[in-house]
Amino acid sequence: MFFVIGIPAIYLTLRSILFLRRDSIASSRIFLRREMMIKASRFLLLSSIMGVLGAGQAYVWSITGLDILRISGGLFLIGMAALILLYLRLLNHVLR
Repeated sequence: MFFVIGIPAIYLTLRSILFLRRDSIASSRIFLRREMMIKASRFLLLSSIMGVLGAGQAYVWSITGLDILRISGGLFLIGMAALILLYLRLLNHVLR
């Protein structure tokens, strides 16, 4: 699952880096599309929260050995990767 999410994320990251090289154009587009940038930032915030929850559940699983914690922790981490992909997609849309 991470492979399926990771390939587009790498592509979108490289595109964002190429767009951000043009300083004046990138900053004006971020300013003009402020609402979309705020929405993208929310995706990034939610992904970090899900990452912390998933890592916490994986840690507790390593102590207790309960398989439900391993499964739910993995689902949280997959959700985190999906939200990062959505963030990168919106960032590319803002910079385009």
